Amino acid sequence: MQWLKFLKLKDNYKRSMSIDFGASFIKVACVEASGDRYRLLAYALGELNAGQKTSEEISLFLKRLLEANSLTEKEVSLSICDPDWIFIKKLTLPQMPKDELLNAVKWQLKGQLPFSADGCASDLQVVREYTDSEGAKKVELFCIFAKKDIIDKYVSAAMMCGLSPVKVSSSVFNYCGTLNLLSANPEISAILDIGHTHSQVSIYQKNKLIFVRDLNFSTSKLIASLLGVLVTDQGKLEINMQKASELIQNYGIPLDLSGVLEGEIKAIHIISLMRPLLEAVAKELSRSFEYFKSESGLDLPAALYITGGGANLINLDRYLADQLKMRVERLPLPDLLDTPGLDKDKLYLDANLLSGAIGLSLSNGGINLLPREIKNRKVELIQKTFLRVTAIAVTAVFIFSLFIINFQIQDYKKRLKIAKAHLQSVEEIKNLKRVVDLREELIATIHLGKVPSGGLLKLISAIIPPTIILDEFSLDQSTHTMWLRGVVTLGKESVEKVLTDFMNDMENSKFIDEANLINSKEENGINNFEIKCDLAK
Repeated sequence: MQWLKFLKLKDNYKRSMSIDFGASFIKVACVEASGDRYRLLAYALGELNAGQKTSEEISLFLKRLLEANSLTEKEVSLSICDPDWIFIKKLTLPQMPKDELLNAVKWQLKGQLPFSADGCASDLQVVREYTDSEGAKKVELFCIFAKKDIIDKYVSAAMMCGLSPVKVSSSVFNYCGTLNLLSANPEISAILDIGHTHSQVSIYQKNKLIFVRDLNFSTSKLIASLLGVLVTDQGKLEINMQKASELIQNYGIPLDLSGVLEGEIKAIHIISLMRPLLEAVAKELSRSFEYFKSESGLDLPAALYITGGGANLINLDRYLADQLKMRVERLPLPDLLDTPGLDKDKLYLDANLLSGAIGLSLSNGGINLLPREIKNRKVELIQKTFLRVTAIAVTAVFIFSLFIINFQIQDYKKRLKIAKAHLQSVEEIKNLKRVVDLREELIATIHLGKVPSGGLLKLISAIIPPTIILDEFSLDQSTHTMWLRGVVTLGKESVEKVLTDFMNDMENSKFIDEANLINSKEENGINNFEIKCDLAK
């Protein structure tokens, strides 16, 4: 029972590893699921512009990153966010069989894709099926297309590390897994993913993606907005890339315009340089939400979660909340995700970078851009494994059946042997009974109409006087005659009386009709006698 319990517990734990390839970081998360609880076992961040590297360079970097963080899982899900090679579009089409949808989508998007649709990786995710006001059945869906060379590059990089890719997705679809585990998440919410080179806003209804749009905003553009010559009270001050990055990291968006940040740089200087870009992104978000409301007929999002590398920008949540007049906060880790053994402060800073990878590990289903040949290879592997396991199971069942049959054969042989022995014993008993019956029948036939000798002997033994000694006893059943010969030990004067009394006693029995003294004489002092008895018939 203990080993069954161990197997049951083992089956309840499922680990998954996800890798998110970003514009400046590679993010890895390893999550363990147990029932409705999850554990973030480990994670890793590596600074690398994967888009500018070959699959070999990515593989080498990734291998070192995994080894340094003791991440040993083999099956892995990949997330790719490259706006130049990933195209996401929401469409509404007439309802049709699912195997015809993709061709209809390609025809609908003819001329809109930044690359050829032929040979690219693609997948669909149905948002809803409904009937419009005119009674026509429609299907609302998201389609995603990716240039096959890009997918192959990242898949190959993972496979060179000895990993086995099982899924290729994109961040806007990954966040469904995170939102699904947030206890306080409203019915309609939005996520602003601020990356190093681009940003996306996506809207979710009941944790399902229903709107997505690219924004002209990123951390690199925010840093670039500070570059140039700054006029201060002390003269001109040039802000280079390094200085701009330090100001963004240390002060974020200054809300106290009267403050001095460092040296001659005041908050008013920085906010005046940032304001055009910040106001532009706030307006884009507002217009996106209003467009979503007018097109879908749904309410505005009740909350905006910010994530990605730019979400750590100080006061960004407060600025957007003030501009949009809505609840804005960092995308939190799910309530059901435990983080034992991890540095909580470090994880808080890294969580925004990890959100895509964690969401992918928490997602079930969704889109999958894994190349068809790899899917087919996995299907073939599963089929081969299934056939192998089935063959082993059938062989084991066959061998076990043979063992059971052989055991039953031996058992039946033993039973047959015992039955034969019993049968033989029964036959012997029957034969013995037959012989006994014949003997009894013979005895009965012999004794039929005759005086039983045993009864005579008992009679004579009972009535013979002690003074008479029998020398001979003979019985002839055919003539119904019994002869008694012997001697009387008394004197001659008493012999006649003793013999007369003895004969009278015999005649009084049921076995003897008449007793006659045939001879009585004295020889040499010994009184001999001979009596003949007629037996009862």
